[in-house]
Amino acid sequence: REALPGVRSSPHTLDVATPFVHQLRLLVSKAELRGLVHELRPTIPRLAKLSKKTIPFLEQSRALASCFDTVIIPWSNDSVSGGTGYPHPAVGPVYKETGYGLVGVSGESRSGDANGQFIRVQAAGGTNTVQLPATSTSPPQVGVLQQQLLGQMPTIESSAKPPFKPNQPCENQEPPDLNAGPPGLPPSQASASPEPAPSPDPVPGDVTPHSIEQQLLDLMSSNFDSGGDGSQGGGQ
Repeated sequence: REALPGVRSSPHTLDVATPFVHQLRLLVSKAELRGLVHELRPTIPRLAKLSKKTIPFLEQSRALASCFDTVIIPWSNDSVSGGTGYPHPAVGPVYKETGYGLVGVSGESRSGDANGQFIRVQAAGGTNTVQLPATSTSPPQVGVLQQQLLGQMPTIESSAKPPFKPNQPCENQEPPDLNAGPPGLPPSQASASPEPAPSPDPVPGDVTPHSIEQQLLDLMSSNFDSGGDGSQGGGQ
């Protein structure tokens, strides 16, 4: 008796389910899913191998993103600090000043001709001689400047690179420290007062405005004297 209600409703259920079963048989036919699976059968193993080989790449991508998030982006948002009293403070964070520098560098290659690009360099000198001490990579250097050097910023001691640890992930390393520290003393330098250049000795035979003027005066004086003598002689 308990199954009678279900038996009575079975014809209506079968009438509704018959079209669904028919469409399901068409879906799994050779022209539908069976054909699609047959065409994908060579590709599925390759996709599985690709997914397996992608895992190390995704690990490196995660490490790269973490490096940018913890090291590179904080460094690019930082600014160079010259300490108290430094007359040339930074005008912006690193990522802005880097762009300013690239604009200046681009000006060196804007001139060119058929032979290629060229750079114009203007050499200059001065009365201030500067001597830089020898380092582990370069011998002593000497140069001349128009102005005296006020100091070092940053100093050689504070210009050491941050520790480079290639065997450790970038995300675990500290960002570079852009604090320049206190200014250092200037290198040894000496200033010389420019002496006026001596006037060149006159060369015999040179004609100057003064000599021309003197010759004219002498000529007029001699003519005047000779004219005066002639008038006196005619009167006598």
